[in-house]
Amino acid sequence: MKKIIKLFIIVLFLLANLNNLYSKPCFNVFGYLGYWNNPPGWSLNSIDWEALTHVLDAFAIPGSGGTLDSSNLRKSTLINTAHLNNTRCLFSVGGQNGSTYFSTICADPSQRTTLVNNIISLMTTQGYDGVDIDWEFPEPVDKTNFTLFMQELYNAVKASGNDYFGTPRILTFYTTTGYHDGGIDWGVIGNYCDYIIQSGYAWGNPYNAPLYYPGKYMSTEAGYSIEQSIDGFGQSLINRGVPASKFILGLPFYATPDYVKYSTAKTGVYLGYDIPQEEARYYYNGKTRYVNTATSFQKKIDYTIQKARPGIAIWEITQIYPETDLWQTIKSTVCPGPTPTPTVAPTPETEADYKIKNIKITPNPVIKGEKVSIKFKNDGYTKVRIKIFNLSGEIIKVFETKNNEILWNTATSENYLVASGIYIVTFEGIDKFGDFYNEGSLKIVIKR
Repeated sequence: MKKIIKLFIIVLFLLANLNNLYSKPCFNVFGYLGYWNNPPGWSLNSIDWEALTHVLDAFAIPGSGGTLDSSNLRKSTLINTAHLNNTRCLFSVGGQNGSTYFSTICADPSQRTTLVNNIISLMTTQGYDGVDIDWEFPEPVDKTNFTLFMQELYNAVKASGNDYFGTPRILTFYTTTGYHDGGIDWGVIGNYCDYIIQSGYAWGNPYNAPLYYPGKYMSTEAGYSIEQSIDGFGQSLINRGVPASKFILGLPFYATPDYVKYSTAKTGVYLGYDIPQEEARYYYNGKTRYVNTATSFQKKIDYTIQKARPGIAIWEITQIYPETDLWQTIKSTVCPGPTPTPTVAPTPETEADYKIKNIKITPNPVIKGEKVSIKFKNDGYTKVRIKIFNLSGEIIKVFETKNNEILWNTATSENYLVASGIYIVTFEGIDKFGDFYNEGSLKIVIKR
């Protein structure tokens, strides 16, 4: 029989793998959604929500004096759909054509505060889970002002309260492919953001997102000599003080040159796959196009895992439609985890004789104070033990049942006052000998 697994080990494992719950990837996946992109036949339901942890509504545009134009954002249409699919929704500020006023605003303390206040107001009134800054790009003269802006905004974001899921709202920013590195204090900026998104794409050398490019070097704005590749620039910034644990890798759902949709470029003639750049070549409409295929994505996701980086970001998520293979690659990636403890197969019964199946939690998310139904199918166990933990690892409720459903009143649990946030539900099957088997976990989101 299985040896009893100590409770605190289970809790630590669950807390370390929250992104795996509800079939989410085992790493962060941010996806930018441009307001102008609505391909024929595409809708928000075309997004593979199981492959995303965060979606970014792009773009709100800063204006003169610190104003903020949010008229193009999808707002509640996107926010509500994301939340229903257990995905956080941020909005992005700036963009390639929306960064004109950043420098002037951030050079003036009053305008800088006005912009910060307008960002926070939009975030809280609309119900976004955070904000992304896409200033393309701070120049060396902006270096101090960019730090001051990010510091003020970061403090305001953290003071704004929790997101829809009961966790602190986040601040991210997008940075250059490789050249424009002179306007950011890389050794400091990690203190004032949750994630930094490296533009792994748009190299144009001629590859779009080369992982490595031996022998191909360039000098950056700040005077650093780097390999013209994801690894070349990424490792340079890490060496300058960017925390690897906050460094997201941006990858493209489009091909170059000429910004051709992934789904379109793949209709061309396949020419080959280049290593170590990890990109395919297709001949489409008279030109060779550099395409990041499923193999490319797998190699680059594996790279982020090996480098202990927290995930990827995608520009731009409509560009794959109607193809789905890149989504599948993201979802199928397996992250390294703890080595399983060897066990002796039970006899004469086998572990396969016991399973808890078809687990369903409704409603989820749930409004605090309502009852939650937890249903399942018990195949062979004498009874089922269900434990509910908060994110500090405290047990707040335990059920043992011979039935296939329990009801949890989220108003209170024993002496614990239930607050809004994320809770972990574990399932243990107890056999006729009194031994128990860990049968997995899910999460419940409780809203105010």
